[in-house]
Amino acid sequence: MLKPKQRLRVLAPGLTPKAVLEKLAAMQMIDVELPTTDDRIVLLSRYTEPEKDQLY
Repeated sequence: MLKPKQRLRVLAPGLTPKAVLEKLAAMQMIDVELPTTDDRIVLLSRYTEPEKDQLY
């Protein structure tokens, strides 16, 4: 099983883990699926409310 940094090199060469986290931080709704070593999936759902200054 590839680690996230290794998968990133394969799927998006040139994109750093930090850049991915910065992009994810800007999203208001996202589901992240993390595969485990025993072939299960951990699903993390993120739903945020925009700040007042983000509405306009």
